[in-house]
Amino acid sequence: MRPLQPHDPRHVGPYRTLAALGGGGMGRVLLAAGPDGRPAAVKLVHDSLARKAVFRERFRREIAACRLVSGAYTAPVLGADPDAPTPWLATLYVPGRRCSRS
Repeated sequence: MRPLQPHDPRHVGPYRTLAALGGGGMGRVLLAAGPDGRPAAVKLVHDSLARKAVFRERFRREIAACRLVSGAYTAPVLGADPDAPTPWLATLYVPGRRCSRS
């Protein structure tokens, strides 16, 4: 977990961002607090992908698929907006052990 940088949003939808968790090819993930105070992991899509209609459609399908999955070992979807200027997906944040990269 890293502190937010000046370019990081302070809010994503109804979520107040708190820290940076990581990132990858699709985007980055921020730790946030939901309106009810629950911790959330908010995935923000890279701008280069957000400009592509085909990617946004794929992201909509990802959100729909995530909402269908449930169980003890799955973080539930709390919210999403595939049509936002920066598309996002929020799931319940589940703290875990930190792993080191080799």
